[in-house]
Formats: sequence, C-alpha cells, structure tokens
Amino acid sequence: MKTMIGVLCIGLLATITLVNEAPAQEARKTFASQGVWELGGTMSFSTTWDVNGGVASTNPLYSLDLNPAFGYFVIDGLEIGANPLGVSYVSQGSSNYTLLKLLGSVAYNFKTPARVYPYVEGLAGYSLLLVDGDDPGGFTWAGRGGVKVAIGSSALLNVGAEYLQATLNLPGQSSRNGYNRLAVTAGFAIWL
Repeated sequence: MKTMIGVLCIGLLATITLVNEAPAQEARKTFASQGVWELGGTMSFSTTWDVNGGVASTNPLYSLDLNPAFGYFVIDGLEIGANPLGVSYVSQGSSNYTLLKLLGSVAYNFKTPARVYPYVEGLAGYSLLLVDGDDPGGFTWAGRGGVKVAIGSSALLNVGAEYLQATLNLPGQSSRNGYNRLAVTAGFAIWL
C-alpha cells in the first residue's frame, strides 16, 4: 500500500513538471470554458460504515480509493463526464476487499477572477464488490464539492469532500446492503 502511494506521488510530480514545461498556446482556452476537456482523477483515504439489512454497522471499514475521471464542458462551467473503473481497496479487521465503480457525473465549476474554481458534482452509476465469487453489486450515487486550483498553463490540483452511498446486494435480497462513505479527496487533472 505504501509503495502504491509513493508511485502515485512520483507520477503526480512528474506530470506536473511536464505540464508546466509544455509551451503555452496563444489561443489556449481557460479552464471551465465550453469545449474544454478535463482529464485526471482523485485519490482518497476514508472511513466507511458497512450497511447490512438496512442497518449501519458501528465497526468502520477503511478504504483507499483511486478514481480516474474525464469530463467535457458543454457550456461554460457545466461539465458532463465519467469516473470509469474507480477502484477501492477496503479493509475491515483481517478481511480485505476490492470494489469496482463505474459512475457518470455532472458538475458545475464556478469561474472566479483568480485561478481557483469551486465546484459541485453529482455522480451515479454501478458498483461491484469482488468477494469469493458472489460479487454483489448495485446502484451507487455520490455528491462531491471542493476547489480546483490551476497550476501552470493547463494543470489543476483538486481538493474536496465526498459522500457516497453504494448498494451491494446479491440477487433476491430486498433490504439494502452496501456502505455509506464520507471522504476527503485530493486529485490532479489537466485540461485540453
């Protein structure tokens, strides 16, 4: 786990260096403008509470989440995108699990005179828990908010908070099983 975090940090620093050294284009669009693509993702460490039969557990789960993301600005400020193949590594006591997520997103990024862009985002999609061949899954939704800070000519650092609710039921289960998560997120992106 420590090695993975170290590799991610080194990759982030290398990407920031490459983006800052790239020659600026004369007609480069500003972030959050119509026609701009955002490519990046977030990473978070969170405490999560398991839900079984509709009742939340008092024993927390701990997870490391890696969520690649992309988005396209259909009009100034309004971004439509996806978080494809998000991965969560979940640990509870001696048990470890992997959760895969595929989420669509709609976000609004507020333009300011500074190079700081507050944003709010809604996400919805499907999650699948990889456990002993049972693989429960179901509807997942999330709300996220924070700020994106422009660095260099086309890079962003992103910090925020997220609430996520995942349903992870096996066929035939009627009560909700899954988890509720509140996390602080950090990420990096470039815009084109």
